[in-house]
Amino acid sequence: MPFILHSYLSGVSTAKLFAAGIIPGLFIAFLLMFYCYRVAVTGKVKCPAPERFSFARLVKSFKNSYLAVLAPVIILVGMLSGVVTPTETGIVAVTYCTIVGFVYKDLRLKDLPQIIRDSVLSTALIMFLVGTGSIMGWIVSVERLPALVSAGLLSITTNKYLLLFLINVIVLALGCVMEGIPIKMFLLPILIPILNQVGVDQVHFGVVMTIGTLLGMLTPPVGLGLYVMTTISNLTFEETIQAVLPFYGALLLALFILTYVPAITLWLPNLLFG
Repeated sequence: MPFILHSYLSGVSTAKLFAAGIIPGLFIAFLLMFYCYRVAVTGKVKCPAPERFSFARLVKSFKNSYLAVLAPVIILVGMLSGVVTPTETGIVAVTYCTIVGFVYKDLRLKDLPQIIRDSVLSTALIMFLVGTGSIMGWIVSVERLPALVSAGLLSITTNKYLLLFLINVIVLALGCVMEGIPIKMFLLPILIPILNQVGVDQVHFGVVMTIGTLLGMLTPPVGLGLYVMTTISNLTFEETIQAVLPFYGALLLALFILTYVPAITLWLPNLLFG
């Protein structure tokens, strides 16, 4: 959803954004897994003894999960091949996941009314934000705010790397108190002309900004995601922050590397789309 919204607001290809997000996603997963491995090996966190590898258990796990694993495959193959548009991909994915839910018996017919109601409410909220974002974009354009902000930022520096650093700081700060959707709707109309002027690739920036908005929701001391985790885990807010900080550090490192090494982000979309 964040990539689709970013594509709508910036005009960047959705397929390119999805392709650009694959390797950064794997990179972030590797960093988090490495940290988990280190704390488990050093005994900082008590972990249950792992089960010994068994080919039979592997086959059983695959049989239990292959239908669910196919969902992201269908989404990526559908969009990257051009067989379906991003909107049509969403329809296909929802239909497929609904069928799989009934196959796994996680869904029942009596659950559908509640699911539909929740989906309608979520969609209505997103569409309302999109509508207000369009109005905001019009106001920003009429008041020539991008030109004013551009002049202000470029008077500070014309170095694109320093500009990306400043933008990351702003996004992380806003992420403490806002969700990613309104952040993008507010900032993208202002930032795109500036980034084009200093030569920042829009596909690369789309991935960096999406990661930044998600990371902003975990940024202490106010990150909205921290309150959600506090509620789910039944921990105090201070305990949640203490538990999240090491992972936050790994994610912040990933954001820094991905910001300043665009080849990690752009290699796959350049390979697929030229």
